[in-house]
Amino acid sequence: HLPDMAAAIEEIPKTKGDLKDRAYELQDAVAKPTEDFAGLRNYLFVDALGGNLAFPLVNLTQVPLAAYPYLSQYGFVRAGAALVRWAKPGAKPLDAQHAADRKRAEDEGVLDPQEVHALQATARGGVLGSGAVLGSRAVQTGLAIWGAGAAISEKYNRHVTFDAAYQIARDTGVEDAYAFAEKAVDETQFIYNRGNRPSWARGVGAPILIFKQFLISFLEMASRMPPSQKALLVAMIIGMAGVEGLPFEEDAEDVLDTIMQWNGYNWSTRKEMEAWAHKTLGDTVGKGLTRGVPYAAELPFDVQSRLGFGNLIPGTGLLKPSERDKSRDFVEILGYGASVAQRAGRALESQFKGKTDEATFQLAPKGVRDPLKGIEMATTGEYR
Repeated sequence: HLPDMAAAIEEIPKTKGDLKDRAYELQDAVAKPTEDFAGLRNYLFVDALGGNLAFPLVNLTQVPLAAYPYLSQYGFVRAGAALVRWAKPGAKPLDAQHAADRKRAEDEGVLDPQEVHALQATARGGVLGSGAVLGSRAVQTGLAIWGAGAAISEKYNRHVTFDAAYQIARDTGVEDAYAFAEKAVDETQFIYNRGNRPSWARGVGAPILIFKQFLISFLEMASRMPPSQKALLVAMIIGMAGVEGLPFEEDAEDVLDTIMQWNGYNWSTRKEMEAWAHKTLGDTVGKGLTRGVPYAAELPFDVQSRLGFGNLIPGTGLLKPSERDKSRDFVEILGYGASVAQRAGRALESQFKGKTDEATFQLAPKGVRDPLKGIEMATTGEYR
């Protein structure tokens, strides 16, 4: 597509200011053969999401959270019924044309983009790099298994969304069902390639963006929805994660806490809000409103703390007097890589103190740390 890109850029009129220069920068970013900080970003994926059993479970909420409100533009009942139908594993295509369009979507990277990226990384010598060890088949197989939960859940989300949208297109008489379904996947499951990243997230900004592109895409999707679909989206978030899970909620808390505390009040917006909800609505309903239905029902998994919508603006707690340790806010600004560096510093400190087991725990990926923490909680009966 390079000739088409160049022709399109040349057609941009001079009256558009620096748009042409920006377009050339985007073309360069898309066309270069290697990713920015590929090794570091792949390591961060292995550390944060690989082997993490909680992530694929939370990732599956993207269908009801994003795909359902989007498709409900064509009927709330129709969208719900279509998603339920195609959520069943092994659902057969509607007909031969649907099967052919499914195959086309797989070939074009609409349904399995993570598999395409993994193949490209393997062809270049491995996910974390090249060499006799990192590029070996055993290491690459192990890494593929380690990241299988994330890959399978994303693939499942995309397939369910595509098939449900395809059926809705057929039912409503849309002329090009494939294009309709493809757009539904792009709008609700998002595009993660280099062409869809902010300009600041190229080069040294690439590691800072990691795990943030979902949040940016989610907010963009929400901004494009009609009012009724936005209301449904908000209701879905409150149901899963409570009011505390709404976009920018924690940022607003930090600002209000800072103002109140600087004026001499011993104030915590979250505690005040939870106390009011419990007093007014009772414990169960109050918990459901503030932290979501799974928390109120005491289900064995936590959605609210993992969705990440509430804290979107980094560093909002820097001026809050009650926040003694400001390192968390700096870590938010610099991204997940800063938290890994922070853990490495703690590991080094523990090693100097002769606590090798604690140092090893700090350096281990989240997929290892979480089960160990769970075993400790089950053994001791307390969270430390």
